Amino acid sequence: MSQHEIIIVGGGISGLSLAHYCVKAGLQPLVMDKDDRMGGTFNTCRRDSFWFELGAHTCYNSYGNLVDLLRETGSLDQITKPGSAGYKLFTENGIKSITSQLSIPEMIVSLPRMFATKMAGETVESYYSKVFGKRNFRSAIGPMFNAVICQKSNDFPADMLFKKRLRRKEVIRKFSLQGGLQSITDAIAADPAIETVAGMEVQEIEFAANVFTLTTTDGSCYEAKYLALATPSASAANLLQKPFPEIAKKLAALQAEKVETLGVVVRKEEVKIGPIAALAAQNDIFYSFVSRDTFPDPCYRAFAFHFKTDAGSREARLDRIAQVLGTRTFEHTTSAKHVIPSLRLGHKQTIAEIDGLLAGTPLLLTGNYFTGIAIEDCVSRSLQESRRVAR
Repeated sequence: MSQHEIIIVGGGISGLSLAHYCVKAGLQPLVMDKDDRMGGTFNTCRRDSFWFELGAHTCYNSYGNLVDLLRETGSLDQITKPGSAGYKLFTENGIKSITSQLSIPEMIVSLPRMFATKMAGETVESYYSKVFGKRNFRSAIGPMFNAVICQKSNDFPADMLFKKRLRRKEVIRKFSLQGGLQSITDAIAADPAIETVAGMEVQEIEFAANVFTLTTTDGSCYEAKYLALATPSASAANLLQKPFPEIAKKLAALQAEKVETLGVVVRKEEVKIGPIAALAAQNDIFYSFVSRDTFPDPCYRAFAFHFKTDAGSREARLDRIAQVLGTRTFEHTTSAKHVIPSLRLGHKQTIAEIDGLLAGTPLLLTGNYFTGIAIEDCVSRSLQESRRVAR
């Protein structure tokens, strides 16, 4: 039986940032992940010195807790500024500018409503349809928001999509890291005080006599005084059905979207479209793509297409990518799967109820389904949960 002070299940930015905070609190955490790599949605595909992102791709200086985390892990000097490249829409008539898909007269009529319309209690569709107009929302604003959260954004709470945060002016406004965002989770996992185990899936959790016992799919057993789950809400619900059924029930009610990303590397001369940061699709089998063009390479370009679940075979997806890029000559292809929360009105109340049930227990929950799906929301939740352990 392997015994630990705290076990963290899930090795993405949520789990690893929590591990970092636990070390600061004097604990020695074990981080376990079912995948063969740590990082979760911090998923940087690397081929020699060339890299591109399959998951999260941009950080901002308004991510204050993340900036502190970078400083504490010695990563702040690795930040790098992206170059400028435009954002476009993919329509049935090809790639178009965002403004070309907007009705200016409708916007002129609608924009004054912004001063009288509050976000609280509104969905993305109901709020932004008032502000920009229903047609503009359908043709441009909605697809752009769909691209941001890799799912249909209509029912997402408007006040949880974008947040005003204090900017750290000592850091550039928008940045990545040399070697990609996975460099952040790599740096945390390299801390000798943090033990990591990849390729290990937890099958069952028991809680008795104030001790957690975890059994993995290979039959190994682990014990810990504290347990943290940094997994998608559905996975956490499955694991907590026996030891914490009330919490499991509330977690199981939360919704999420599975997103499948297909990335391609192409020689520059093969691509038929000009430099572009990202492309949102109006109505297609993919939500968007994000390119490597903001960090230009002399030889290659790379694109990560975020496809809707079950939207065609791999070959059909490659065909669609070829149609968009104007070439089927790919130097390299790779894929990844991610789970993105689908937040709904009333979500804040559900989280408050979950936190009420967690109070006084040695169970910690973190992830991107608490206060928002941004990187900073994940790190902030982990910091909040680590303070419960410290107390």
